[in-house]
Amino acid sequence: MNLMFKTFRIPFFTLESFMGSDQTFSFDMPQAIGNLDAVDVLKEERAVALQIQSLEEYKKIISYEKKRRSVAEVIQTKRNINQLKIQLKTQRRSKRVATSPYSKYKPLQQAQTTASAPTENTNTSMLIEEN
Repeated sequence: MNLMFKTFRIPFFTLESFMGSDQTFSFDMPQAIGNLDAVDVLKEERAVALQIQSLEEYKKIISYEKKRRSVAEVIQTKRNINQLKIQLKTQRRSKRVATSPYSKYKPLQQAQTTASAPTENTNTSMLIEEN
């Protein structure tokens, strides 16, 4: 049985490429054997070899694209993490500056209670410079 598969392997591919089907592999065995006489085996074998080669190249291209996308995703994730770190650092620094007793800036509530006259800057910012 295994020997028979080896002898008919090339004609099966030949018939498949001759029929124009790339996805199905079903056919009637007596009809397949009858059609083999009309098929140029060398031409069909070359056509199948070229098709296999082009599919292998396509497989390489797909694997390269997959790698490129994964690298791009890693780079984007690192950028997002760096932006988050910078944002957290600035938030912590602003809190530290706002609560420092040596700072010339005071929190908004404390500045309004200590100042007798209203300040020029009446927006809703978190920090007001002490006069």
